[in-house]
Amino acid sequence: MLCGGESNCLYTTLVRPLLEFSSAALDPHLAKDVHQLECVQPQAARFVMKDYIRRTTSLLNQLEWSLLSLPRRNSCLVAFYKAVNNLSPVPVGQPRPCSYQTRSHDLLTFTPRTDYYRYSFLPRTIVDWNSLLFSLRAKPSVDSFRAGLQHLTVSASSH
Repeated sequence: MLCGGESNCLYTTLVRPLLEFSSAALDPHLAKDVHQLECVQPQAARFVMKDYIRRTTSLLNQLEWSLLSLPRRNSCLVAFYKAVNNLSPVPVGQPRPCSYQTRSHDLLTFTPRTDYYRYSFLPRTIVDWNSLLFSLRAKPSVDSFRAGLQHLTVSASSH
């Protein structure tokens, strides 16, 4: 993607990477925290476009910037893919396949007793993982898995 202007380059090279850094580990679940994080992007869009009057939705669409929650989700899924395929130094154990659901190849979901654990990486990511097509989960490499996620993100945002 070309930067499309000095301000856009500044945002995409300096600000956005900071917002996405460690997103698999620092993924907020409280609405107020998610909102606070998502508020950065509309402000940046107004600055980049030098337009403080138009609605930020149209500015974000014009800049083709996705929500910050999508890269955070994809980052979690890539980290999980690496862990499941023993490509990460941080093991998640071997999640057990579900035997009672009708969909095959799903991982066992569980209900943690505390919100602290319920909204942590593993329980949240297993739910997202199970929502993916098996063909995507079975990709042979991290790069092909990441490309498949990117394709899903682009096709979901265009609908």
